[in-house]
Amino acid sequence: MGRTMMMSQATAVGVEKIGEQYDEGGINNMKALQKASKFLSDYTSIVVIAIAVVTFFVPSMMGWVNQALFTDMVANKFTSQSVIIGIIMFSMGLTLTTEDFKILAQRPFDICVGAIAQYLIMPFLAFALTKTLHLPDGIALGLILVGCCPGGVSSNIMSYLCGGATDFK
Repeated sequence: MGRTMMMSQATAVGVEKIGEQYDEGGINNMKALQKASKFLSDYTSIVVIAIAVVTFFVPSMMGWVNQALFTDMVANKFTSQSVIIGIIMFSMGLTLTTEDFKILAQRPFDICVGAIAQYLIMPFLAFALTKTLHLPDGIALGLILVGCCPGGVSSNIMSYLCGGATDFK
């Protein structure tokens, strides 16, 4: 029994050491993720502008963006653009803090105004515009649909680059 106890203690010590090594690796990974997040949040504008400039002068360099990754059962082609948009949204989400959500909870009127503007004012404004300009039915329908859609990634990026409140988007 004494030998079994010694082995279990040795095993427990071995497990603790393995756990410590795992924890140290996890901590190092978390620190690397925090550094990458800080870099992305500090230099997003510069990275976006640099990529835009390079793409303007060498468009073939970004040809990989439209490569199909896979096609689902209803023939939707998923390209690298989906992954890029996901990375952009994730990196902007990394800049949010719990304080941002506390501010949101304290300002429900702002959220209501934004929702009303997005889902009532924008579609009706698009409809009025199509009637005023006497647009053809196809273009009118497209404009009204765009008026109904939330701004999404583009407005979040512009708000972020201009120092706006991306937590309200």
